[in-house]
Amino acid sequence: MRTHIRGSKHAGRMPQMPHTSRSTTTYYIYMIVDVNTREPLGPRKTGEICVKGPVLMKGYIGIPREQYLDEEGFLKTGDLGYYDEDQYLYITDRIKDIIKYEGFQVSPVELEAVLLQHSAVKEAGVVGRPDPDYGELPMAFVVKQSGAKTTEQELIEHVASQVSPYMQLRGGVKFVAGLPRNPRGKLLRRELKEMIKEMD
Repeated sequence: MRTHIRGSKHAGRMPQMPHTSRSTTTYYIYMIVDVNTREPLGPRKTGEICVKGPVLMKGYIGIPREQYLDEEGFLKTGDLGYYDEDQYLYITDRIKDIIKYEGFQVSPVELEAVLLQHSAVKEAGVVGRPDPDYGELPMAFVVKQSGAKTTEQELIEHVASQVSPYMQLRGGVKFVAGLPRNPRGKLLRRELKEMIKEMD
């Protein structure tokens, strides 16, 4: 499905606007496609967000267009998301951050949200731990609340009780004093992956 929308200052949630709008400079089209098959998806189906419109850049210098545009000229954003029945768009993840476990795609953001529901967890960062048999195993780095007591097994069971089997923290849990972040507070997953290399 393709929908005309107008950009919004609210990150991850953009309202549908009428197809008949004359404001062509502020409107564009988005489409959610399956990451593997590139087929368009319906409401509440998570896939890559692709956009097209006059407000987009013309291209990247030195990079072939087919790497970031599809055959219809839609920009492959690299963002994962879905839209609901009211045509609101939600951004949920980055494709490059997705953990690939035995053919399944695991969202680290979803696992972090589950961990943060535990009263002993202050911060959580989840990445894939390389595994020769399964590809990657979801692993969590956790900062505990001051004075809180919990164990690796308790958090593993907490997550397992709320997610599908393929999303469980088979890579384990490691308690840390703090998570690596950039000046804007964004979690630096690549540094967590470097920490795993040092551990293994």
